[in-house]
Amino acid sequence: MGGISVRSASSTREACGYRQKGGEAVSALPVAAQPPASPAPKLCDAASLLLFVAAGVPALARSMGLELVQDGAALRYDRRSFWLEPHPVRPGEVTFNADKFAQSLDSSGAAERFCKLWLLNVWNPSYARLNGWDFDMITAARVLDGLNLCALGKWFANPIFP
Repeated sequence: MGGISVRSASSTREACGYRQKGGEAVSALPVAAQPPASPAPKLCDAASLLLFVAAGVPALARSMGLELVQDGAALRYDRRSFWLEPHPVRPGEVTFNADKFAQSLDSSGAAERFCKLWLLNVWNPSYARLNGWDFDMITAARVLDGLNLCALGKWFANPIFP
C-alpha cells in the first residue's frame, strides 16, 4: 500500500522526546536543552486599541490575522506579525509600526488597500499625510463591499483614536 503511516498520540509524544509521567506528558529532554520560557510581549495600549478597531473591519481582520473572541471582549493576534515591534520605551511591550505595515500596501487588492490606508490614518493622521498614505472615502465607497463599508461607517459614527 501507499507510504502513509499513522502513529498513536503516545508514540508520537515518545518519538518527540516526551514520556508519560502520572497521566501527563513530560519532556525527556534535559532541562538545559529546553528553551527558556519567555513571557509573551504585551501590546501597548495604543496598539491594542488600534488592533481592536482593525479587527472589526473584515478585510483587515483577515489580512492581519486578527480575531475578536469572548464576544468581542478579547483579541487574538499573531505576536510574530511583521508590523509589530518592541516598544521603544516600555520593555516587554510591543507596538504597531506604521512603516512596516505600509510595506504591504502594494501587495494588497484595492479593497484591502483602502482599509489599510484608513487604518494608517487612524493610527497617526499627520504621519499618514506626511508619507502620502491618503485615504479617500468617496473612492473607498466605490471599491469596498457592504461589510467593510459598514465597519468603516460605524467607526466614522463614533471615531476613536489610539
